Amino acid sequence: MNGERNEDRMLSAAKPLIAAGLAIHWLRPKTKAPYKGWAAAPVHTWQTAKEAYRRGQNIGIRTGEPSKTRWGYLHLIDMDIRDADQADAAWQVILDLWPDARQAPYVISGSGGESRHLYFFTDKPFYKLTLGKSFGFTQVWSEEKHRNVKKYDWEVVLYGTNVQAVLPPSIHPDTGLEYRWGREIDFEALDLGMGPLLDSDDVAAWGALDNDLNEDDDDDDLNGLIKQRPMDLSDDEIDSIMEDLPSDWVDDRDQWYQVGMALHHQYEGGALGFERWSEWSKGSEKYDPRDQARVWKSFKGAKRPLRMALLIKASKENRIDRQFGDVDLLDGDEDDDLADLLCADVGNKALVPYQEKASPTDILLDDLEDLLIASVPPPPIKVERARIAPDPDWKTYFQLTDDGLKASLHNVELIVRYDKRIRNVIGFNEFSQQIVRIELAGRLKEARVGAKKPRRQLDDGFWTLRDEVKGDRWGDEHLAALRAMIEAPDSQGGYSLKVSDRDLKAAVLMVSRKRSFHPVKEYFDSLRWDGKPRLDRMFIDHLGAEDNAYHRQIARMTLVSAVTRIFEPGHKFDFVPILEGAQGKGKSTFIRILARDWYTELEGDFSDRKTMVEKMEGSMICELPELQGFSKHEVTTIKGFVSAATDRMRRPFASYAEDVPRQCIFMGTTNEGEYLRDPTGGRRFWPVFCTVEEIDFKRLQRDLDQLWAEAVYLYRNMRKTQPVGTLPLYLTEADARVEALAIQESRRQDTPEEMLAGQIEGWLNTPIAADFDDADDAEPRYRDVVCVLDVWVDMAGRDMASLDPRNSQLYARALRSVPGWRAAGRDATARFGRQRVFRRDV
Repeated sequence: MNGERNEDRMLSAAKPLIAAGLAIHWLRPKTKAPYKGWAAAPVHTWQTAKEAYRRGQNIGIRTGEPSKTRWGYLHLIDMDIRDADQADAAWQVILDLWPDARQAPYVISGSGGESRHLYFFTDKPFYKLTLGKSFGFTQVWSEEKHRNVKKYDWEVVLYGTNVQAVLPPSIHPDTGLEYRWGREIDFEALDLGMGPLLDSDDVAAWGALDNDLNEDDDDDDLNGLIKQRPMDLSDDEIDSIMEDLPSDWVDDRDQWYQVGMALHHQYEGGALGFERWSEWSKGSEKYDPRDQARVWKSFKGAKRPLRMALLIKASKENRIDRQFGDVDLLDGDEDDDLADLLCADVGNKALVPYQEKASPTDILLDDLEDLLIASVPPPPIKVERARIAPDPDWKTYFQLTDDGLKASLHNVELIVRYDKRIRNVIGFNEFSQQIVRIELAGRLKEARVGAKKPRRQLDDGFWTLRDEVKGDRWGDEHLAALRAMIEAPDSQGGYSLKVSDRDLKAAVLMVSRKRSFHPVKEYFDSLRWDGKPRLDRMFIDHLGAEDNAYHRQIARMTLVSAVTRIFEPGHKFDFVPILEGAQGKGKSTFIRILARDWYTELEGDFSDRKTMVEKMEGSMICELPELQGFSKHEVTTIKGFVSAATDRMRRPFASYAEDVPRQCIFMGTTNEGEYLRDPTGGRRFWPVFCTVEEIDFKRLQRDLDQLWAEAVYLYRNMRKTQPVGTLPLYLTEADARVEALAIQESRRQDTPEEMLAGQIEGWLNTPIAADFDDADDAEPRYRDVVCVLDVWVDMAGRDMASLDPRNSQLYARALRSVPGWRAAGRDATARFGRQRVFRRDV
């Protein structure tokens, strides 16, 4: 029975729309997907719609050209809101273009939340156009496309020709909720000239391109024939047009589709046209050869094909914008700084232009890219995070007294968790171990316009959000503003509740922990390796290191170890790659970019473990700068420091000490060729000599995500092979180990013992004659037994009485290290009595 009632509802919903001349069609059951050929299908009559309907189908509508009525062509504005707190920003975009939009007929999406379809009629049909979108977005894995896709926090799009939308009472495939009319189309009011009737000139002013089908032209065979002909363009002219198209068109499916249709028309469906479209499309990560071929075939027989005139117009506008678009921008206040140009501090408003074409700011940023690329690494990808859902009943949970709210931690925690202004603002960064702000504060609506006592909002400048990935600092000023909001009178949006420091700080901590996140894990989990090996050649390709097994394996181990310590804090890894080369090559910048700005430079006293650990938190790679400046004792301390897997410390304001497993690795830099002072401890250091004149940071940034994606893939494979235990994060290849020993030895500074041993060896290998006198005719002989005093007096020429304990130990250590000689215990000597002696090996 439910199925029959649902069938009646679908047909009943379709009937008045069909009668009005609208192009409704049926969608696949429980989806938003139309059937193959929907775009070119005839417009349904009531009879054909009834015959085509099958139980369980949803209902859709084609906007633009197919939905031609006596009031004009039906269009809609799709307001897609993924972050309900930013709905006002999306509405502002729409109201700036169409001030009466709030009175329009609209559909409430079955996805829930604030998403809407706003319907209107206009006298010309238009193509789809993105009108505005948020700056913030998330990367979400698409099973259909087998890659991450970008989902903006909000997006506003005009739907016209070649686009379809879902109508009530369809069922949303994900939520199971119905689409429903918030305000239905009033056809009787439209007959009276009342309703959502927009002039096509106003819509064109939004930047929309019309596909006006002038009926008089259709009757003119000659004019129709001319419109269908390809334009007289040479191959060079077409190449120039394609090069000047806006760069973002290749990633926008609607613009990509229009380029393909125009080339299909120009080349009359020929292979050369498809080849040109494919080459241009390869500029996008979304490029899919099979999808490209399928869409190309679908252009065949299009009743109203797009022509090259569209691309010519777009390329001209973009070329002019590139050449002259920054005049007004640079004409303003000379004190404007780079932050202004980067659109910083604009609250919830759109951070991108409404139009699809490149803006002057975009072009200026392109020009600045080379200057900024080394100092501003790209931000990590933002991913979806769990949010605290609104609870309409939350105020019923309050503890009350006869005088109102009870001053308790319970009540303060409820306010911090559920009040619209602070809800979802606070999070806990598990990587940096800090309470941070990860969303903008919400707003309470004013009780009435012009109220003398406005409601308390969290809208001071220090609430501006600049880093949604890692989170922005939570400080005393935020705590004070939150206290002022809670303690404000009820009439000003507060709770008239006196709050203690203890309760407020505890509530903030408790709520932040409900939104704990680890930005580096999120980044790694968002990556998908494309299967092309790059990691082994990282030092070879980017730093000019020699192509050998050693440099390949240490590159692999460096990044895989960093990944391992993120997913398994405290995992054993006690090696330090050292980037060598002259000053100015950009070695430190290479490390910072490699770390995606989860980076710090460790300087100071390495024996002060607490200070060093505080510096390390929130960093994936810590740089040990200029190793040649450390003494032997300091290097020994550093070796012990980097070898530790866990640090014990008590955090500021914490009650207890705790063990903190390390989530970072270390890399070093040096300008010198010899810097390893310990003859036995150099194995911990992996030298990498940079031969490039200057590191190509642009190339590094292009490769960066795939370098890390490959490292994540290798780590997971290692864990699949070895589910438990310590992973072999060291040099396992014999060739790499041999090369490592040779390189480490070449970087080691000679110790005083080694330099003295060299002198002693030369002296011991100098022949002497009998009684230590020169005798040209005598058979050469060599010393076979010596003691420290022999060397001190005979080689160094020093007085026996001047030999102090320090020099005695130095000379003894040097003698022990002379090749071919060994300590032989105490024995009698002719000159110095009983001494510790050293004998030549026979």
